[in-house]
Order: sequence, then C-alpha cells, then structure tokens
Amino acid sequence: MFNGALCRWVFCAAFIGTGLQAGTVVVGQPPLNGTGNCDPFGCPALFGLGTYQQVYASTAFPSPLTIATVSFYDTQVHSVGTQALGTFTLSFAYTSKAPGMLDLTNPSNNITSGSQTFYAGMLPNLATGNGTPSLIVSGTPFAYNPANGNLLLTVVVSTPVDQPTLLYLDQAAATNLTTNAYFGVVKSGPVSGGNDIGGLVTGFASSSLLIAGPASLATGTVGMAYGPVSFTATGGTGGYSWSATGLPNGLTVNASGVLSGTPAAGSQANYNPQFTVTDSNNDTASVSLPLLVNPAALQITGPASLQAGAVGVAYGPVTFGAAGGAGGYSWSATGLPNGLSLSVGGVLSGAPAAGSQGSYNPQFTLTDSSHTTLSVTLPLPINASLQITGPVLLPFGFVGTAYSSVTFAAAGGTGGDLWSATGLPNGLLLSTGGVLSGNPAPRSLGIYLPHFTVTDSSGSQSDVIRVLVVIPKL
Repeated sequence: MFNGALCRWVFCAAFIGTGLQAGTVVVGQPPLNGTGNCDPFGCPALFGLGTYQQVYASTAFPSPLTIATVSFYDTQVHSVGTQALGTFTLSFAYTSKAPGMLDLTNPSNNITSGSQTFYAGMLPNLATGNGTPSLIVSGTPFAYNPANGNLLLTVVVSTPVDQPTLLYLDQAAATNLTTNAYFGVVKSGPVSGGNDIGGLVTGFASSSLLIAGPASLATGTVGMAYGPVSFTATGGTGGYSWSATGLPNGLTVNASGVLSGTPAAGSQANYNPQFTVTDSNNDTASVSLPLLVNPAALQITGPASLQAGAVGVAYGPVTFGAAGGAGGYSWSATGLPNGLSLSVGGVLSGAPAAGSQGSYNPQFTLTDSSHTTLSVTLPLPINASLQITGPVLLPFGFVGTAYSSVTFAAAGGTGGDLWSATGLPNGLLLSTGGVLSGNPAPRSLGIYLPHFTVTDSSGSQSDVIRVLVVIPKL
C-alpha cells in the first residue's frame, strides 16, 4: 500500500512456520526480500486511512471454511513496532472482483453479497508464540464457501492513533491470489490506490466444530407429529452433515439436521439420543439430549352417539372405546336413566325402568392407570314403550272396490318401525310403512279380525286386533 512509501524492505530468510492451528489456510507468501506493510494496522493515522480492502481468490481455499480467526504475520520483516490504537471494524463479504481488479473509487463497489461484521473494537495484543509476532483477531464466525465467489476483507478504521514505533506485517509477493486497495484522506485530499501489491499475508482458521443448538428437546407424544427441530453447528470447515442414534421409533434426523417424525405406538419412554455433525474435513462433534416421549393423549374413540332406548326394552349392549394414555382403562357414568348402567369395562346396558321416558345427557368418564381422566356427554332419549295408537276403527270394505287407504300409527319404542299383518281378507295388504290398502277379492264377504303388528329397531313389538267388515258392492 502506498507502494513503497509505507513499505519497509528487510532482507530475511524465507517464510517460516508460525505454529498455525490445524485447518488454517494461509493466503500469500512474502517475497524473499521481506517486504512489510504498516497499513492498515500499524500506521492508519499517518496517511489518513479510512478503509482498507483485500481480496482473496476462491482458488486459495481448498474447501468451505467457517472463519473464526484471521491472522497477520511478521515472519520476514521482524518489526518491533506496536499496533495502532483506535476502533477497527473487520468485515467479510463475497466479491466478484478478482485480485488486481478491485474498484479504487468506492469500497462499497467491491462488495457483492453476504457482508458480515467479523470484529469491531481495539486491536488485540500481538501474539509472540514460536518467536513469530502475529496479529490474531477472533470474531463472529463467517461461513465462507469458495463456490460462491472470492473473499473480501474490509477494514474500517475510526479515530486511529499510531504508536511511536510502527508495526509492519508481511506483505505478500505479487500474486494472483490476493491484492489490496486503500481509501483515505491526506492533507492533499482523498487518496486511493492498490491492485499493484499483494496485500498482507493472511491466515484463516476455523473454530472447533461445535453443535450450537438446540440446548434441549421438547417432550414428544406417541401418535403426534414432532418438531421439526433444526440443529445448528458452528466452526469446523462447514459442509455439515448430521446423523443420530438412539431415537425413538418414528423419529429421524436428516442430513441437514432437522429432527422430525411421529413417535410410533408403544414408543413412550425416556430416551437419550446422540446427535452427530460431520464437517467437510470429516471432523465430528456430538451431543446427547434427553428426550421424553409421553403416551398418546387419552382419547374416547367411540361411540360418537347413542341410539334411543325405550321403557322396558333391553338396551345395547354398547361398548365404549379408548386409546392413548397410560392404559389400564376404567369407566364410569353419571346421569343415566334408571335401569341402565355402565360397567368398569365401558359396556352400557340394561333396560330403562317404567316411567323413565325422557331426554337424558349422561356423562361418561374414562380414567387410565395414571389417573388421567377424559369425559364425554352424549344425548340419550328414552321413549315410552311401543304402542299402536291408531286407527281405532277400520272402514268397511266393498268387494271389487278400492279400499280407502288407512295408515297405522305407533308411539314410543326406539323408532324404525316396521309393520305386518295377518288375517286380512284376500285382496288387502299392509305395507311395511303401515298403510292398509287394496281391493277386496270376490267371495271375500265377511267379518274379519286381522292382527296388526309393529316392530321397532330394538325388536320390540306391539299388537292390536281390529274388526274389518267386507260387504257387497253397493
């Protein structure tokens, strides 16, 4: 940067090891003559630096990387300077600009997508491990995928104060992997430049692969859809793939880390499944989370309604059904008509007592072995006993003449009445709907005592005998 004005030339040995953590990608190699640069971290105030940018070719990264630490080195310059004071904001983004092609008019023109603040604050102290001073900045992890474009580092400096001895860091040899650009204000006015120097040698390191969430799992219920619950990871090299062991039947976790499904029947229990994430470097991290699956919710499965009963007529039996809960079901009921009862096994039966006709709304209660209860109220009409209410008299019939239709009627019982008759003169008949009709046949003169019967849906019957006279045609 500032092409020589800020560069310090020192003849040193070739680039030496820096004790980098495993998985670190270093972009740029310092030239053998040991070129150093004090911007942006050593002398931003000297030349009024406002913004520094450096582009890194995607080809420098062998695979996706979640950047948690960025490092700048002094292996060649052997500077004894100190980093500048002030607020430094480091951001990462994707850029379509290639090394040597950064826009020098406006730094925002170099940002294509995905801009994220990595670090904001004063620069950390230099690390001197292995005898190699380094500026190491850790920040909010940035998930970088080389397939999405080149990587852009932007450094914005606010209120900088240079130290008496400036810090110089390794400047990369001219390369197609990285170049920089700078934007600032000096006494003569705004200045910018770059694209002709390599930028700083930079190391990018991922944090340890960690499972970030969830911290716990919600309780599941047999037969009810669970989740979905999305697992997340940080660090490592990205390209995460998920798996799990020890899940209840019916639940699965897909490769994207989404836990979902429906706990299968009988799967109620306490579980401690293990969830594992694997990154593109085949490093893994695992976590075990307790997962309680409760029995299916207690349900009354039937009946949905009750048929009408009739006084003195055996009712049912009607069996109530249950599902879910803890099993060990028992039943009880309140509000039943006299003569009916519900067994502990859920069977409703009996015969409504005399005088019990009326409308009822009994409540039926289910209790499981955990003392959980569930109730349902079902309307139950009780009719009077089945009786034929009419007609009282039958009109005369005339031989060869259509008989005046007569409709029989009944009351009480359980409904669904069907009619029948015996002893009718030839030519007359009674429909199942209770309509007497026809034409009395020749030679059917006489007095008859036909027997009329009505049968309801419960099989109960009521009978009546009526006098029917057939005379000659007038």
